[in-house]
Amino acid sequence: MATKPNFVFVDVPERPKANSIAVKRQRLIEGLTKQAAEVKRFEQGHWTPRNWFWADDSGKFYLEVRYAKKPLVISEGKSAILCQSLDDVAAKIEQLKAIVKVGGLDPQIEAASGAIRSRFKKSK
Repeated sequence: MATKPNFVFVDVPERPKANSIAVKRQRLIEGLTKQAAEVKRFEQGHWTPRNWFWADDSGKFYLEVRYAKKPLVISEGKSAILCQSLDDVAAKIEQLKAIVKVGGLDPQIEAASGAIRSRFKKSK
């Protein structure tokens, strides 16, 4: 190397460890982002069984937040959110993303994660 770039080298005592709840929040946010895209596809006539939302006969929509393919229990045993229209579904998804970013669903995420981990314990 003929010339040295202007790098500043420093000693780092230890690299910070990944915060597990931050990773779980990010996964849920990614899932919500995918569902927001699915809402747009649904408006164009496309449907997939992996949608977290559906409509009943009266035209009301339900949004079920899922974590690791299982419904995330949000409030006292309830996992679905009632929405009045498809636009309301998109708005609720954006609200949920904001709630997840600030840690509003951390207890529910941890409970779901614990339930998943318990399925992988070795039997005696």
